[in-house]
Amino acid sequence: MSTLNSADFIINSTTKRVSLPPLISPKLPSVLLERFSIPQLKIGDICIEQSKSKPRERSGQRSGQRSRQRSPIKPDHPAVNDYVLIAKGLKHDGENKFNGKDYKHAILCFTESLLLFVIDFYLNEKKALQKRQESKHPLKLREKEWISLVKYSLHIVNNFDSLKAEIPELKYLFGLCHYVNGFILKHMINLKEQKLREAMDEAVAQSVTDKHRQVIMTQKLLKLRRASRNSLRKGEALLSLFDVIEKFPHLFKQSKRSIDDVNLEEFILPGHGPEHGIDYCLPIAEHTFSLITMVNFGMFLLKDWAILTGVNDYKWSI
Repeated sequence: MSTLNSADFIINSTTKRVSLPPLISPKLPSVLLERFSIPQLKIGDICIEQSKSKPRERSGQRSGQRSRQRSPIKPDHPAVNDYVLIAKGLKHDGENKFNGKDYKHAILCFTESLLLFVIDFYLNEKKALQKRQESKHPLKLREKEWISLVKYSLHIVNNFDSLKAEIPELKYLFGLCHYVNGFILKHMINLKEQKLREAMDEAVAQSVTDKHRQVIMTQKLLKLRRASRNSLRKGEALLSLFDVIEKFPHLFKQSKRSIDDVNLEEFILPGHGPEHGIDYCLPIAEHTFSLITMVNFGMFLLKDWAILTGVNDYKWSI
């Protein structure tokens, strides 16, 4: 019997030479490996040397194409998910400023964070409502989230209430907080009314009337409406139209003259876009303002309040 060697594993062909891979599983007996002269790679044969060349850049470009360096483009306003991150950072800064007895900076941080939380909740809720319309799922309200903002706003007022004598101008930001609460509750009322209408339409379609459920929903609506109007009255008492004209004349001067010029549904970022991002029409009232225009007005108010109180080194987030 003739002895086989590695040359016997080569298939002769007139077109192409095909060979088996030089490495075969090390589980084969070493006797067979030596008998058939099959080379094996050992650990000791592996040597790793550090490359002296520069690491290859992964630019995502195809070979032969020039890579173009693009300068980063700063958007006009943060992405939706960024608002809540900025707001949390401001809240943390406000706590540090408050503990350091820098009360003017502190209340600016807290109040700006409140407005940014409202923007985040509003925009995310709007996206959820659009998806809900496409999927035709029942309307789900973010009631707990909105109520948490109302509590946060009241917490701001309560924390600074003892400083009113030291900083009389605090009352204007207290008024802003109460106004924001009033329009948060009004926003919830609008959504609950929509949900009640849908529940009634569904009951009529199915010939089933759940009067007990409808009564409960109606009672909640009435309770929210009372709370909303109470908050708006508190806001009016602390930040009236006469206060705006006297203390913040620029806010009154730049106000839109007609409600038709105001977008009550879309958030307009103050200081950006046409007409400097102004999207409010004074006086503040249920029929002239919405939650999102209240935020727009509030952003302008904060900057004018900082000027009024001599806070010139505050770093605005947006």
